[in-house]
Amino acid sequence: MKMFNTMFDLDRSSGQDLYVQVYQYMKDMIESGNVKAHTKIPSIRQGALDLGLSRTTLENAYNQLLLEGYIYSKQRSGYYVSDIGESVPVTGFSYKSVDSQPVQPETNDYFMGKDLFEFNGWRKYYDQVLSYESHKLLREAFPQGEYELRKEIAVYVLQARGVHCNADRIVIGAGVQVLLGILSVLLREMNIRSIAVEEPGFTDVQHVFRDYFLDIYPVPVTHHGLTINELTKTKVRVCYVSPTHQYPTGAILPVSGRIDLLRWAASVDGFIIEDDYDSELRYSGRPVPGLQGLDSDDRVIFLGSFSTILLPSTRISYMILPERFYRVYTLYMHKYRQTVSKTEQLVLAHYIKDGEYQRHLRRIRKRFSIKHGVTRQAIEKKAIPGVIMEDSSSGVNIPLRFNRSVRLDQLVKKAAESGLKVRQITDSLLMYNFAFIADDKIREAVDKLAEIIEESAE
Repeated sequence: MKMFNTMFDLDRSSGQDLYVQVYQYMKDMIESGNVKAHTKIPSIRQGALDLGLSRTTLENAYNQLLLEGYIYSKQRSGYYVSDIGESVPVTGFSYKSVDSQPVQPETNDYFMGKDLFEFNGWRKYYDQVLSYESHKLLREAFPQGEYELRKEIAVYVLQARGVHCNADRIVIGAGVQVLLGILSVLLREMNIRSIAVEEPGFTDVQHVFRDYFLDIYPVPVTHHGLTINELTKTKVRVCYVSPTHQYPTGAILPVSGRIDLLRWAASVDGFIIEDDYDSELRYSGRPVPGLQGLDSDDRVIFLGSFSTILLPSTRISYMILPERFYRVYTLYMHKYRQTVSKTEQLVLAHYIKDGEYQRHLRRIRKRFSIKHGVTRQAIEKKAIPGVIMEDSSSGVNIPLRFNRSVRLDQLVKKAAESGLKVRQITDSLLMYNFAFIADDKIREAVDKLAEIIEESAE
């Protein structure tokens, strides 16, 4: 059997983590088709010897490739290259470069808690804008969003999410729902009246589509994300999906599924709405790159938000439009005024440019990684009868599945009265949000949740 050759030159002086170099090399070899599907990969022990690395370093690289679906494992046999299909064909589409120096990304996101946000640092940039850029505030905000912020977002998403765009394609809005409202208008102008969504999925998004009279077609989600085969049975041309961290299941769409999804879009001359709502908040390995980075045919609409990363009261989100959507948008954008304060846009632009945003992400990720681990340990130790804690390695919600009869509506109400944040997803699935719980109250909160579950049992 042919073996994957892991022998290549590592750049030990580059400053880039060695496991990332191994991951990137193997990923590129698989995506380019230079290594065939089902080719056996050297064991962690052998690969570490070949490259002169520790087993832990190589294991980290293999785990990231497993997570993204580039390789798979067989019990007592080892690792093999996944069948991801042919590479997505390049159609000549390209992006213009961004005329700004890249901001070096660090890590990842989410905010909840007064002690985690440095208000003095945020205030410094407010003072800077008011002192030196006050002349800009005398004019109304540009409908699409301030260029200074759009430029910094374009640099950041390329570095942190592998997303390709230029500032001209970015639209700023006060929250994802506002942007989806604009997008729904564009869909109707392009004679698109229906959309596929994940089931179960994010209901707030579906409310927007329904409010704009779009027909909704639910597509089942498994532990591997959206079921592409079921999607192909519909007659829709647009699909809303969260491939890097599906809500509420936490599923990650593997690279083979991503390529299949892009091929589906090309086959129906359709588009994909990618919601990247909290994919950077991973507690193991690297954040999974955005689907848009694989798109060479300009068919992905990318949604991102700063609202929960910084402060919930800072409602700043963004949308990256493909060329065809952007052309339609330019005809209608002057009908809509910008919904985000011009002052806050300029403040955030400086905050990102100076690297403060990236430092904030790193601090938040470290804190919530600890809270996530402690919460899962507490639930596991409590061993609540009839409740299964499902896998979660991202975000601030832990899925709890019930195989016993419980009045979930009553449970949710009692939890709220006790200061716990629990959301019902289906008749047997709840999401428990640990973000609002103080570090020293986590175990106490789990005890209270277990008590409420017993009280709500039928």
